[in-house]
Amino acid sequence: MTRLDSRLTEIFEGIVDTYDAQPVQRRLLHLNTFGSSGFLDVDWGERPDVTRDHLDDLADHGLIDIDYSRKHGNYLVKPSGQGRRAILQLRRERALAARDEAVDLSWAAVRPVLRAVVDEWERTGATGDGIAAEDIATALGETVDLQLIRALQALDADEFVGVEWETGSDAPVAVRPRSKAFAGTRGWPDGDHGAMGERLVATLDELAHSNESHSGWAGRARDVLSEVTSKTMAEVIYRAGGGS
Repeated sequence: MTRLDSRLTEIFEGIVDTYDAQPVQRRLLHLNTFGSSGFLDVDWGERPDVTRDHLDDLADHGLIDIDYSRKHGNYLVKPSGQGRRAILQLRRERALAARDEAVDLSWAAVRPVLRAVVDEWERTGATGDGIAAEDIATALGETVDLQLIRALQALDADEFVGVEWETGSDAPVAVRPRSKAFAGTRGWPDGDHGAMGERLVATLDELAHSNESHSGWAGRARDVLSEVTSKTMAEVIYRAGGGS
């Protein structure tokens, strides 16, 4: 969500809540008459007037949709689709911030989550519905805590997985691995050097578990590479491949 000042955020949330509270949802009428402006029949307590400039700013951010009454100069307002997504994100982040817990987003801490996503997705038939955060947590022997949620958000931001959220939930209700995840964990061809680095770690891990004669050095190499940041690993692989 675009960062808004506190007043615009207050107005935006008021529009969403008031619109949703109607028995039959219809656009909110905003009047601009006699030197004052505000919504008709909307009581938001002791707040300053909501001006057309406020609403124009929210519309410019894509958060509300405005119908203009040219005859009377009034606005008819409702939340936009983008605004709906933004309000969910805003309230979800508030709930997560209230947990006030430390998290570890090093690659060594996040990569087990990536592998659990792929493993669980395959185990359940690679369904297009994805898998719930609870299933990923169970596979890891953990609970759906802030560490897992932030790890999934980071993987989503870097396009390893895609996540879906639901109203009132601060944890993903569906997680799906993307092609970058398969490149990193299942050996798919891919031009992304970060995914190639993860693939190397996965190969060493498999070698350490499947070949007793190589388990020692392969396990040590895996552990060392797991501690290396994905950026550094990508640079090493890129240079080894002839990059400059």
